[in-house]
Amino acid sequence: MSARLRMAGIELRFVLRELEELLPLRVEKVYQMADSLFSFKLGGGARRSELIAWLGGALYLSGYDWVKPKTPSSL
Repeated sequence: MSARLRMAGIELRFVLRELEELLPLRVEKVYQMADSLFSFKLGGGARRSELIAWLGGALYLSGYDWVKPKTPSSL
């Protein structure tokens, strides 16, 4: 059985609903943590959050402060 690497419409709907609860937000910083792993620092709402996006098919909304590279990548 192969792994599914895309989000279905229903999954995307729930992700967007969770993000709407945090609005208004803005992207403060973007970090490339690996070749296909990005961190978006979000701010502007009542709390700070971090959106971790794996281009292979996963999104994580976290309050945890992930370890970032010391030098920025050339996005």
